Amino acid sequence: MLSDYAVAVAEDGGYAAVTTVMFAAETLYLTWCTRTHRDGTPPAGPIADWVALHARDPFVSGVDALGAAVDELPADVPDGRLAAWFTGMLDAEITFHDAVYL
Repeated sequence: MLSDYAVAVAEDGGYAAVTTVMFAAETLYLTWCTRTHRDGTPPAGPIADWVALHARDPFVSGVDALGAAVDELPADVPDGRLAAWFTGMLDAEITFHDAVYL
């Protein structure tokens, strides 16, 4: 479950983990929404509004800020650990969004 993963990672890695998983989640939304907004495929109404919100500033700037925060994490946090948190969060997000189809 998405929340279980996020809480476990936060308890394990503190600020570095939270920043990394937030960057992963927001990068996923930015990627999905930018592509959808660019291609003009969202259904009209609230979904289109939600997509547009996640494809422009201030959301884009927020994702950039999270990326910069990850880049500034102390060197004693191994890259492999950051990558595991990042990909683990992507997996948890995808599983969460796929649950509607199960």
